[in-house]
Amino acid sequence: CRGAPERVQVDPELGPGTWLVYPEGAPHTVAPSPPPRALVFLDATWQQARRMRRRLPYLRGLPPLALAPIPAPARLRNAPSPGQVSTIEAIATALRLIEGDAVAEPLERLFEHAVHHAQLAGRRSPAATG
Repeated sequence: CRGAPERVQVDPELGPGTWLVYPEGAPHTVAPSPPPRALVFLDATWQQARRMRRRLPYLRGLPPLALAPIPAPARLRNAPSPGQVSTIEAIATALRLIEGDAVAEPLERLFEHAVHHAQLAGRRSPAATG
């Protein structure tokens, strides 16, 4: 098909201690013990992420790391349901849980900066949450 990207089968070798950051199960408020060696994030729409979780065998075998709800004064878009956040928010929150505040804060500042500039450009209202 003209213009269609080639589909390449990827079967990553995810070692022991790899967790999937995904809103499934009870949210973790403390890091699992032992802490994850690696984290997998699905950078996709929520509908695409659900399909990926269901269809990709190497994702099905990973333990899910559900994150506690993340309060934010503003977001780029509304989430379909509570606990569903943007990829950068999920990465920052997971890093805060596993590595601590100092690792998460630069990503949170970057996200706040992106939201602020989207608001200035009229692409997002300050009341956007979720």
